[in-house]
This record gives sequence, structure tokens and C-alpha cells, in this order.
Amino acid sequence: MDYFKDLQFIRAANLPDRRSYHSNRTFDYYTIQYCHAGQFSLRIDDGPLAASAEPCVFLSYPGAKFTYGNPDRAYHHLYVCFRGPLAEAWRDGGLLCCLRKDALLPVQYPVDFFNHFVRLIALLYGSPRGNNHARAVLLLAELLLRMSEQQQMILARSSPFAKKMKLLAKEINRAPELEWNFFREARRLKISYSYFRHLFEEFYQEPPHHFLLQCRLQKAEALLIAKDLPIGEIAAQCGFQDGFYFSRIFRKYYGISPLNYRKEHLP
Repeated sequence: MDYFKDLQFIRAANLPDRRSYHSNRTFDYYTIQYCHAGQFSLRIDDGPLAASAEPCVFLSYPGAKFTYGNPDRAYHHLYVCFRGPLAEAWRDGGLLCCLRKDALLPVQYPVDFFNHFVRLIALLYGSPRGNNHARAVLLLAELLLRMSEQQQMILARSSPFAKKMKLLAKEINRAPELEWNFFREARRLKISYSYFRHLFEEFYQEPPHHFLLQCRLQKAEALLIAKDLPIGEIAAQCGFQDGFYFSRIFRKYYGISPLNYRKEHLP
């Protein structure tokens, strides 16, 4: 059985001695492009030119122009191309967070990253047996997750708002039932709301209001299991407008009503 048939691999390659330079190339799919050795440069649209002589990786995607490679010297290039509904779900959910104009990311553990990449390519071009495609999708997700974590580390080191954003997220998680006003939080940080939202999404891969909703649902989930409270009271304790609205939102995200969720998880 193919558990991930809604993701399609287009092509992949491991090219240890590549000499190429692509100017303003466009894509109608996603590609992880990894330079394991050699000098490599990247420009996305009219963004700044990024260059590295260390192992580095970036994600090419639809809707932008990419200029990359090295026309003069060989470099070790690995890539895998993919698309499909699952890729779009990953993008919507924040896993493809490396869609930035300055996203030539250094790879912290290049040997391990390289080995994962080689295993992925081997699965794609190996004999079609078992769950090769499913395992390839899992390896792809692992590579994307590492890229996301690496980007977050860089952002946390470089942003003057890192500590304040981390504290805000901690406060929201501790008391999601409060009436959080993110326009007020932006003013408190002395930045515009649009920039506040942009920063929040970079740190947590989702808008602040969606982050708040997830925290409220997690608190509701805990209360449903731990306490025999009426649904309306749980809704109020978690910051929802009323019990009916809470039940509708809970069912949307968990696929089950709060009452049935409680029944299924009672000891």
C-alpha cells in the first residue's frame, strides 16, 4: 500500500562533479538543492546574492526566479524534485518554511544530511519493492524538517526580537484563555503589526492567531480528559465564545466532538 500517493517525486540526482549555472530559472514544483562540497551561489528574484564554500542547501519553489550554481568550478550537487497535494499541505502547515529570498542555509551536520539524501535517492531509483515510496517521503520530510530547524536557529541568533517572541509564545501557552490582542503586542514591541506577524510566522511557522487557537485546543483537550466539566465551562476556561462554537472548532481540528473525545480517552 502506498501511504503517500498524494506526493509525486519528479526526479533526483547525486552529481559529484557538476559545473553548471542557472540564470532566472523557474519551477512548477519544489526542489531541495544541496551543495555538499565546492563553492555555490544563489539569488532569488532580485534578492541579495548569497554565496558559500561550505555545505549549504535551499528550496526552489513555484512563483520565483532562481539564479544558482557555479560556472567556473565543480561542486557536489544533490537534488530531489517533488510536488502534489501533500507538498502543498506541507507549505500551508509551515514545513516548507524556507521560502525566503535569503534562504541559502548552512548545513550543520553535512555528513548526516548527505547520507539521508543519498538514501532518499537510492529509494527512488531502487527496485520497486515494498514501501520504497513511503519511506522516501518520510526521508524527504526529515530533510525538510532539518532545514526548518536550521533556519530557526539562524533566526534566533540574529533577531533582536528572539527572546521577546519566545517569552510571548510561552505566555500564550500558559494562559491561552486570555483576550490576546496582537496589535497591542506589536505596539509593545514598537513594530508594525504586519512586521510582528511576519516575525511570528518565521519563529513558529504559523500566524499568531492560529498559534493561539492551537494553544486553546490543547488546553481544552487536557481538560476534557482530566476533569468532568460541562462542555460550555471548558469552552469558557479555554477562551472560546461559547460551547457550540468550541464544539464546531474542536470537531474541525480533531475530527470528533468534544464529548466523544472524552469518552474515547477516559480510563
